[in-house]
Amino acid sequence: MRAFVVLFGYLLVATRAHQIDAADKSPTVCHAAVSGQHYGSAFRAFVDGEDSPLGDSLLDGCRATEDLSLLLALNLDRIADRSRRRVAVDIHPFEDAEALCELTDITPTVPHNVLNVMAAAGLARSLGVPANTVASAMKKFVLDHHRLEVVAVHDGVTWIDDSKATNPHAAIAALHSQIRSIWIAGGLAKGAEMQELVERCHSRIKSAILIGTDAPKIEAALRSGAPHISISRVDGSLSGLQLMRRVVELAAEQAEEGDTVLLAPACASMDQFKNYAERGELFAQAVKEKLGE
Repeated sequence: MRAFVVLFGYLLVATRAHQIDAADKSPTVCHAAVSGQHYGSAFRAFVDGEDSPLGDSLLDGCRATEDLSLLLALNLDRIADRSRRRVAVDIHPFEDAEALCELTDITPTVPHNVLNVMAAAGLARSLGVPANTVASAMKKFVLDHHRLEVVAVHDGVTWIDDSKATNPHAAIAALHSQIRSIWIAGGLAKGAEMQELVERCHSRIKSAILIGTDAPKIEAALRSGAPHISISRVDGSLSGLQLMRRVVELAAEQAEEGDTVLLAPACASMDQFKNYAERGELFAQAVKEKLGE
């Protein structure tokens, strides 16, 4: 049990420490080692065996220390296009890999979710969970509500509820999971800054619809870092379903085939909603009303 707790803690740190960009052509590597603990085994997870010199050097370090280590090396250039790649886990001594599933079996097939699944699969395999059991779980796992939840697809436009993205870090992951988004953002930022989000995500944002108390903070970051992005501000006196109906109306006017309308607020919700769940539910209700579903 001690080994499980220690490793799980390191996995959380490692997977949260690395930002993933689906447009990045270079492998993204996530590495966590339990220093001082010698369990005599190590493993790596990768996509179709496409490793990197950095990955090789880290593996050499794992062999040298015999620490229980996790290495995730991802070539992410095609994940946003939903190409088929196999996810595999290689158990010490780093020779034969077992394919667990196709990349497109992981839902949603977006970089940060793939990385999370790989980390969980690697952890499970290191604890002796059979490969077929891990593979089955990877294919069946479904994210909870309000986490990149597809509300509707209509006339080539995808409507996504990621209301759980209550901070910039989570919103960055959501924006990087889509090619071109009409971004719905705002609420209570709780002191969080938005400049890094704009710097890293401006190429993915077609337009922004801003709501809530800290809409001016997000607007200022956009105007400073990405002045080409059009911005709509929703009447601050609106709340609840009325607010979301106005948001959806604006988004529908701007959306074209191939766009994603993405609710990933980067803020808490309590200024205009009971919680993030209500925010997502009312967004979904307003979308379905608009689309006649």
